[in-house]
This record gives sequence, structure tokens and C-alpha cells, in this order.
Amino acid sequence: MDRDLWRVHLPVLNDRGIPSVTACARENKIHRMDLATVAGAKVIACGIVNDPWLDQVDLQEHRPQRLEVGGVGGYDTEILFFLIEGKGEITVSYDSLKGGKIATTFKLEEMAP
Repeated sequence: MDRDLWRVHLPVLNDRGIPSVTACARENKIHRMDLATVAGAKVIACGIVNDPWLDQVDLQEHRPQRLEVGGVGGYDTEILFFLIEGKGEITVSYDSLKGGKIATTFKLEEMAP
């Protein structure tokens, strides 16, 4: 059975000094967390990569098509993980109340050896 499973790691960079969600807002639940969504394919699992060298990922348990990110620190990067089933092009969108919105589209294809 060919399921066309893809493992996608996407870095989200904050090149400014202020985090996209402050610790105070996160602790007191002042506003929603940042959201990452995938369109164009079925998302099987998603999460935040804690250690790319040891391949450690904190998986989100519910609603994998809508990854809640606790923000990206100032001058920092978060790596998002998606396990995707499908073919063709997908669009990944990142929506932050403080950081704005960004989206990118790319094709799911095998890398050359």
C-alpha cells in the first residue's frame, strides 16, 4: 500500500527582539497561541521539534491540521514538524497575532540522492 507519507520540518524564524507570544500572555492566556496550518494534503501528526540532532519532537495530541505554537522567542527559531499524507503541492501558513501572517507553497517530491 503506497500512502505517500512525507516528513516535513519547517523552521520559523523571528528576526526581531520581541517574542511572538510573551511568557505573560502564555501563562495568563491573554490571547491565542500562534497557529500553523497545512492545506492541500492530510496531516497525520504535528508538533514542535525540541532537538533536531536527536530527532525529538513534542507531538500535539489533537487536531493535527492546526498546530498551536507557544510563540517564537526573540532572535530565535522554532522548527515545526508535520507528517503529511498526499501528493502534489501543499501550502503551510503561520498566523501570529504579534508577528503577522506568512504562507509558503511547495511541492512534495523526493530529494535527489
